[in-house]
Amino acid sequence: MILAAMATLVPGVPAEITTPTTTLTLAPSSGPIGTLVTVRGSGYRSTTCVLVAVPSVLFTSATCVIVTGELSGSFTVASTASTGSYAIIVQTGVPEGDSATASFTVTVGTTTAVTTPTTTVTLPTTTTLTTALTTTTHTTSSITTSISSTTFSTTAPTTGPWTPPKCVIATATFGSEASSAVQFLRNFRDGLVLSTEAGSAFMDVFNAWYYSFSPSVASFIAGNDPLRAPIRALLYPLLGILGISSLAYSLLSGVPEFAVVVAGLAASSLIGLVYLTLPAMLGMRVFLKRRRVRLVSVAKGSAALLTIALALLAVGEVTGSLLLLAIGGSATVLTCLIAAPTIFAFAILRPNPA
Repeated sequence: MILAAMATLVPGVPAEITTPTTTLTLAPSSGPIGTLVTVRGSGYRSTTCVLVAVPSVLFTSATCVIVTGELSGSFTVASTASTGSYAIIVQTGVPEGDSATASFTVTVGTTTAVTTPTTTVTLPTTTTLTTALTTTTHTTSSITTSISSTTFSTTAPTTGPWTPPKCVIATATFGSEASSAVQFLRNFRDGLVLSTEAGSAFMDVFNAWYYSFSPSVASFIAGNDPLRAPIRALLYPLLGILGISSLAYSLLSGVPEFAVVVAGLAASSLIGLVYLTLPAMLGMRVFLKRRRVRLVSVAKGSAALLTIALALLAVGEVTGSLLLLAIGGSATVLTCLIAAPTIFAFAILRPNPA
């Protein structure tokens, strides 16, 4: 503020420089299949951008340009989109702090899109084509062009489908999909979990759960900068846990299906211990006041559930059943996620049970 005041009084003193806040708006913000949506934004430092939808089925292509910080673009809701909320994320060439997220809701119904039919014109050799062009000053000129056996088509080029973003909540938290944390999570999922049948089957179940709420959470985080720092702090232990799981996988990588199960056991147990021990202690304190339960009974019950889950996984591996792999993998993760903090909390609260 002092520099800004001096700039008005003393020539040559620069005013305070502030970094603009990126914005992203959609018009309209909801509509059925076939809706043409206009995208606008401001405050961007990059000169390149890409629009990404989560889940990715909202559209198969989109346009996005940035000129002097102002973003403009559009997309059309694809026929593959189902009703519900989607997150629209702007990705740019600037690694941090140059992205924004908005929400679009697909409603019931369809909108008939206006399409231009494809017209092909074939001109014979040495045909002279004269075209009248209207300039911005409303004057006309004539251009004569000699064309030799040329075929023209009015069909506009199309681009391929966008690659869906990885870990949409982490992307919103760290500001860009290019950040090292998001890249690590992507590599763990794509290079380790999805490289096996058991991991792929589990991810099908996980994605159905994760993407049911993550676009709304990511949109909320992106619109509230003060939340990013504490959420980053919550995600850092997860990155360390996945690093340990990656090490466990690499030690057994000669048998990838077995290695991914061991990595999953390690990851889910450690995640439960780090994030759920405190809630487990609070819950167990209330529970133990009402009932007498032995630690051995809790451990045996958890071991029995884990044995059943691992047996389903083994049968799924042998028979190639994706259903059994999905059920067994999900049951294994949930059992470790709950059992590890519960047993640990029980041991702390009743170190010497009667």
